[in-house]
Amino acid sequence: MSVFEPKTILTFLKTSTAVSPLEKNVFEKNWKASVKKRVSTWNVSRSHMNNPRPQFQLQWEAEVVEYVQFLWDKTRPSRSKKTEPNKLGFSVPLLGPRFVPPSDLHVQKRSGVGGAIEPTTQYLKPLNIVHPFYYPQLAQCPRCGSNQDTTWEGWTSKGARELHGLFCEEAALGTQLRCNHCKELSKAKTTNGAASGLVADTEGYCFATTSAMYWKGWEHWRIPRGLPIFFYRCGLTQDLFDLLVELRPSSTSAGLEEHVRQLHLFEHKRRMLEYLEAVRAHECQNDSKNTLGNYFNSASVTSGRHLQAFSEPDDPLGYGDKSISRDTITEVFIDFSTRTRQNESANYLKSLSAICASLDNTFKAANKATLTNKDGQKMKEIKGGILTVLNEGNEIISWRFCQTRANAEITELLLGLKHRHNVLGLPQPKMIIADNCCHIRGAVASAMPETEAKLDVWHFSARYVAAILNTSKSPFRSAIAADISGAILKKHAEHGRPAEYWDRGEQEQRLVVAFDKWAEKGVWSAAAQKVHQEQLKHVRKGCLERSDQHLRSDGSRIEGTHKGWNSLQRAQPSGITMLCALGHDFVLRRNVRVAYSRREMTPFVKFTHGSHHIHLSTHVAKLYNGLREKDGCTLLPLPELPDVDSGETFGLVMSDNAATFGGLLIKEETVDTDLAHDFEIYTDSLTGGTVDFASEASHSVMVNDWQIDPALLERPAAQPTQNCFAGTLRPSTDAVTVSSDILIVPPSPTKRKAPCISLDSDDESDSTNTVKRLRTLVSQPTGNVLVPPGSQQPVAETLDSYFSSRRITARDAKSCNKPNSTSSSASDPFSSGTSTTVSTSTAPTRMIHGSVAGVVRRVESSGQTRSQQLFSLATGIDSRSLTLQDSIEFYLFMDMRAEFKWLSYQMSSKRWVLATEEYNHRLAQKKGSSVVEKNPQALLRALGDIEPKLMNRIIKNEYTSKRNDESFWRRHCSVVSLVKEDRGKKPRKAQTCSRCQTIMYPGPENSPLNHKQGYCADGVKQVSKNSGEELPPWPQPQGVFSEGRTFHPHTFLLAVQRVYEYVFLQGPGEIDLLETEAFAKLLVSRTEVHDDGAVLFRLFTDFVVDPSTPRDCIIIRNDEQWLRINFLQQP
Repeated sequence: MSVFEPKTILTFLKTSTAVSPLEKNVFEKNWKASVKKRVSTWNVSRSHMNNPRPQFQLQWEAEVVEYVQFLWDKTRPSRSKKTEPNKLGFSVPLLGPRFVPPSDLHVQKRSGVGGAIEPTTQYLKPLNIVHPFYYPQLAQCPRCGSNQDTTWEGWTSKGARELHGLFCEEAALGTQLRCNHCKELSKAKTTNGAASGLVADTEGYCFATTSAMYWKGWEHWRIPRGLPIFFYRCGLTQDLFDLLVELRPSSTSAGLEEHVRQLHLFEHKRRMLEYLEAVRAHECQNDSKNTLGNYFNSASVTSGRHLQAFSEPDDPLGYGDKSISRDTITEVFIDFSTRTRQNESANYLKSLSAICASLDNTFKAANKATLTNKDGQKMKEIKGGILTVLNEGNEIISWRFCQTRANAEITELLLGLKHRHNVLGLPQPKMIIADNCCHIRGAVASAMPETEAKLDVWHFSARYVAAILNTSKSPFRSAIAADISGAILKKHAEHGRPAEYWDRGEQEQRLVVAFDKWAEKGVWSAAAQKVHQEQLKHVRKGCLERSDQHLRSDGSRIEGTHKGWNSLQRAQPSGITMLCALGHDFVLRRNVRVAYSRREMTPFVKFTHGSHHIHLSTHVAKLYNGLREKDGCTLLPLPELPDVDSGETFGLVMSDNAATFGGLLIKEETVDTDLAHDFEIYTDSLTGGTVDFASEASHSVMVNDWQIDPALLERPAAQPTQNCFAGTLRPSTDAVTVSSDILIVPPSPTKRKAPCISLDSDDESDSTNTVKRLRTLVSQPTGNVLVPPGSQQPVAETLDSYFSSRRITARDAKSCNKPNSTSSSASDPFSSGTSTTVSTSTAPTRMIHGSVAGVVRRVESSGQTRSQQLFSLATGIDSRSLTLQDSIEFYLFMDMRAEFKWLSYQMSSKRWVLATEEYNHRLAQKKGSSVVEKNPQALLRALGDIEPKLMNRIIKNEYTSKRNDESFWRRHCSVVSLVKEDRGKKPRKAQTCSRCQTIMYPGPENSPLNHKQGYCADGVKQVSKNSGEELPPWPQPQGVFSEGRTFHPHTFLLAVQRVYEYVFLQGPGEIDLLETEAFAKLLVSRTEVHDDGAVLFRLFTDFVVDPSTPRDCIIIRNDEQWLRINFLQQP
């Protein structure tokens, strides 16, 4: 930072040894002529015409440019000779690269202008020069990276760029760098149509050093210290940029905008005060001969003899202040995350490992992430929460946004973690602790067969506390929690020592004693007995047992990360782009803080001294070590962050399960306060209300999982007799009904690595055979290859991969070529797969490209907002295909609904496919061929959304639109009957099914139009009674399920054969897209292929099997019933 006084500098240079005696006479004249010419050039530039700047600012900046040009001319080496740059003598002042205008103090102290006081001096803005004289490292082409064939082509002709500063606005002026190599390549491209060697996506061959294009490939820490940060719309001083990066995670863009604006206003008032005090101190010395024009070498700057009005802050020709906006702050932080922080966070995560990991989802923060279309409509597509994994050292080692609640996304994350451990040469984690251990056990076993899934003690105890009668007011809360945890733990963790656990038999006995003790005192609610029985299942299966007592394996620490996640954008909505950027920043800052707070830390963390700018630390260490090796000195090397190529991505990632439905068990989220491990009641500092941690953490599991009536939590339990609970204590070997998703199976040492990711949520591993999921049948050359019965060549397709990458419509099915001959003798679905013959000699595997939009491999970004582009690129899904985006799409949907009289309870899946095909055809006619075609789910969702709104308008008799017209809503409310009208009764809103989204009772009693009681049109029940078992997705093929309680294997196997032959063998007939997708998801999620060639489908415990099924087709493994699918079995 240097104060630049034009006339003073000119006098110094004129008398210095750098100017020859022959030049001294014309030096000042040439200086002033050059300054005048430069100001004239800037005045006629387009940027100045659109955004005029004060003449006194241009004059002062031109003086600075002339000074820097003088330094450059005196020091730069000759272009023809590779010589060292010339050196300046001590008589030449060396100022810059940031030039500060003189203050009133400088003016007052100079002879001849001591009384020239006016506000113009306070209006001048600092100027930052981006020139090779100060930054020789800038002579590198941002396009090809060359620094050998580049030349500097002078100053930018448009003048200085405006910069946002911390206290005031500033300016920046740069030069132009020309790359001769890129120039030749550009000529070759023009001549030949293409040019090789262009390794960057940057266009052109001449770049201004103040343009965003020049700096786009630089990480922010690599930009020279003090040099501004440039973006497409604006530039920032480094002080302001560093402040925004440091404070944005704990604030909002709007909040920071206001803080910076207040600092600017504060500076404006201080400058105004300085001017007034200067006028008051020197009013007696005011002389008409003393002018600022003499001081600044300019006639455009004059001095008044009297007090003048001070400029308004936003006057462009005066003070000219315009502080940074919230949109710019958002753009700055996202750019920082994209160019720097995202890679920093990922590289640090890849260097971490775990012996005992903790896993959990948080939904509150993920619910803030929205996708916004061009009309400002917001959608929420991150429905699976934020999945986080911690190691025993409390560091986050992996995280991702989950698009669904399927266990398959957990498997994907764990497979990446497993590969990381293999790259690091470390064994797999011994345990993974979760609050829903039995639900994730299948996902853990699929990715890490040798890793155990365990339950953490805090959630276990919290469920008992939540079952206390009047739990928030009970004085026994702490005592009960202590007894419950004491039944599990032999010793609590203290003084750095991990906790010690009883074995499962001792845990069960102690838990029963503790429960009976408090039951005698009448503290339990009516729901407590059910809670107790469910908890005993966990104990008997060893979920609370620990195989290694020396590890920190409680797992409740992960609840503390929820506070950090939920603090991002607290009480503020957020686009998914910003929340993803904040997530990467949060993970890195937290990990470095946790690692640096430990007594024993890694050498690299110790070297960072707690700084989260780890790329800068790594670069410093590498540069130091390189110089150390070159010099051969005896200094110790600096630690570097290891580069682990595990192939993992974090945050918003592409998921193989993104197009599926179903998923994880949703649980309630704890509030944003510290964890209350003593189960007491605390006050929320944000809302002022009381928070019951045990109830918050356990309510969802007890109500949704265990199907406990919430009203039972408010009722006292029946007073037990002396021996009421005597039967509670049973040996673990007694017959206990255990759901399939919570079965514990010890890992098999003969299991091989699962090469692909399963879509299964809850399947357990086989203890005797190698198990592979259906999706891996043909995807790996070393695994079991699915060969069509009677065929010699394997078919390189899988059902789930087919339906996740292609969509089939009725039009496509009709237009596809049928095989010349397709025959099958598989009339009996229970027959062996070896006796089934299908001729495929003339039927190669076909690729069907449907007209219905689905998962995309290459997403076009035109017409998408920033959040939609990020979601599409990260997930491979065009979010616009899942919703109606604008008024044209909405009105077309409403017109077609009225034309075809769509009703949710009359729309079958086949009708939805045909309706979507017709809709896309009409939409293309309205909007052109570049339209984003809709998925049937888009129309299904739209109808499910509009019918309740229409019913509400009918009931309230409100038909007025925003245009104050009733014709639109009256027409669409009267197209079909949506509301029941009984004589003498008010119209009432119809009920809708939560599973199939149809109106349940549109007709009178016993009408065939009504929804079946307890089950949907496809025969599947509406709600599962078994909390650990997910229902099949809607809609399933007709006949597979009936009356909500019967499963028909014969129809199921025929459906397997029909779908397989149609998809892979070009079988005849058409296919129902929605039914086929839903059936494929069901098949993939519950099917396993064993090394003995058996293909088994795990049966539902909520459905009874059709009695006519041959008993030899059903086998029992691990206390579960499995149906043989002989058609898919290898011959």
